[in-house]
Amino acid sequence: MSIFLLFLLPSTSDALFKLYHFTKVEPLYYLYSGFKALSVYYPRWAFFEASAVMAGIALALMVWLRQRRRTS
Repeated sequence: MSIFLLFLLPSTSDALFKLYHFTKVEPLYYLYSGFKALSVYYPRWAFFEASAVMAGIALALMVWLRQRRRTS
C-alpha cells in the first residue's frame, strides 16, 4: 500500500487513461480522473510520506489480525 501511494499513483492514472482509450468504457475515464487528481495533489500535502507509511502499516495490521482470527 505504501509503495503504491508513494510511487505508483502516476503510473496507475496513465494506465487507466490508455485503457480507457483502448476500450472506450466510460467509468474508466472517471477512475483515471480520480487517480490523476490524487497523483497530482496528494504528494503536495505536508504529511504525504507519513500518511502513506501509516496506510501501509494499517493495511498490514488488518491483514495480520484477520489471519490470526481465522487460525484461532
